[in-house]
Amino acid sequence: MLQLKKLSHDAVSTLKERWISQLDSIIESTGATYYLASDFERIFDWCDKHCSDENSDSVYILETDDGQPRAVSEIVDASKAKDPSFKFLNVYMEPNLCTDWRDRLDSATMIDITNVLAAVVTRAAELAAKKGINKLKIYSRTEEMNGVFDALLSLPGSEVPEGFKLYKQGYKWLVIEMERDDEQ
Repeated sequence: MLQLKKLSHDAVSTLKERWISQLDSIIESTGATYYLASDFERIFDWCDKHCSDENSDSVYILETDDGQPRAVSEIVDASKAKDPSFKFLNVYMEPNLCTDWRDRLDSATMIDITNVLAAVVTRAAELAAKKGINKLKIYSRTEEMNGVFDALLSLPGSEVPEGFKLYKQGYKWLVIEMERDDEQ
């Protein structure tokens, strides 16, 4: 089971250690460039910055039960905004799930990526529900992600889980509205 945990200095230390080990293996076995490592250095710096900011509580690490960091995600509580929601802004996956160094994706990796993304979205929805918010907005940073949004929206109504309403807001946001128990 994957759990979303608040970012901490200890979690970032573990994240760096595990992800640098993955990067070293990827670079050694594939000849991937060190540019890949510089991308992850930026992620580590971003995590360190958020740990140092006492007012920052929007960055989470998705971990396995045994503490393996699978992803880092930025989820913002916008419940006090004009349109109350939680906003899922970023997700960075572990190097083994990064697609930048691959020539092609095998089905096992695609399933793993999907499972990690689904876990982050599910946990973000749970965070929103705990605050009494029934709306989760997911921001699309890439055309590929926007394509996933369009594919989700093209599902027949019978394939959308009961109690959920999906739609796009503007070009870049997928909105998931969840029916709350008190609305039934």
